[in-house]
Amino acid sequence: MKYSIYTLACMHVFIIMLANYLVQYTFQLSVFIIPYGLLVYPFILLLTDLTVRINGKEKAYQVISIAFIPASILTMYWVNVRIGLASGLAYFIAQGADIFIFSKIRKRLNWYWGPLIAGFFATIIDTATFFSIAFGLSYSMLQEIGSIIFFKLLFDLLIVIPLYGFFLKRQRLI
Repeated sequence: MKYSIYTLACMHVFIIMLANYLVQYTFQLSVFIIPYGLLVYPFILLLTDLTVRINGKEKAYQVISIAFIPASILTMYWVNVRIGLASGLAYFIAQGADIFIFSKIRKRLNWYWGPLIAGFFATIIDTATFFSIAFGLSYSMLQEIGSIIFFKLLFDLLIVIPLYGFFLKRQRLI
């Protein structure tokens, strides 16, 4: 099923805004404090990878280009300018990397390797970019950044990749 690039961009903006809102609420898992926004954001990777597979990488690049501006402006207004800038740039750079990596490897390997490898790099890029711009990357933040990356990747592996497979089977793409 194909959606227009504007519908997909609206979905991206919605997920970004929901993640930026939920990041202020946390839960504790052992010694880790996990923001709920961390559990929402990986769905953008799912949406992006499905867009590449169904509509092509050019359409996926158009979607992130369209979603970037309103998501950044809304976050600047809703949260603050620094967080909006950090969130917008992290989104744009990480999604661009995800599209590039995913489109290069998706046809060469089994269906799950594309979103897994691209998501791995996009997650690292997104988190490092966001924290660098929003808070200034410092040595004291590396443990927090590392734990956030770990839990994002774990969530990708346990939830997002199986959902990706479900959608591919539903669309008869695998």
